[in-house]
Amino acid sequence: MKTDASVDFPRLEFKRSKLPYRLAVYAASAVLPGLAIKAVYAVLPASLEVSPVVAWVAWFLMATGCLVVLMKLLSKMDFETPVFIIEPAGGTVLQHRIKMLHWASVSKVKFHESGRFRQTKMIAFHMARGGTEMIDVSYIAGFSARHVFDTVRTYHGKFGPQPATERRFAL
Repeated sequence: MKTDASVDFPRLEFKRSKLPYRLAVYAASAVLPGLAIKAVYAVLPASLEVSPVVAWVAWFLMATGCLVVLMKLLSKMDFETPVFIIEPAGGTVLQHRIKMLHWASVSKVKFHESGRFRQTKMIAFHMARGGTEMIDVSYIAGFSARHVFDTVRTYHGKFGPQPATERRFAL
């Protein structure tokens, strides 16, 4: 039988998105052969000229080879393992090191955006005993970084330390 906490607040697993890495592979496959061809033109003596058709064919062959190699490397990356897990007990970070953040030890949760176009999105966990844990949520599959933050804030509000109510005495 499930409790209300497990029904209302299930365990959520967030995985790494493939799209940014795939776009980087496509961009690198287009740019690297172009740079190689420019380097060859710089090294060739001025008396030796190459037809533009030969340059385009060479670029196409190198771009295809580069795409195949980079896609093979991309297929070796693990996109099925979660990088961040949220549950009633706390949040678990699996990005670079495994770290369990218990909600009782987290005093505040904040959202930070940085970079020229605000492309880096981080969730900061301010710990009750001092220190801060930062989690990069820029490339979470299927969810926006703001949605992940709102979910973390909801779980922290429910399971985190409750603020002490201040009593005021009327005289």
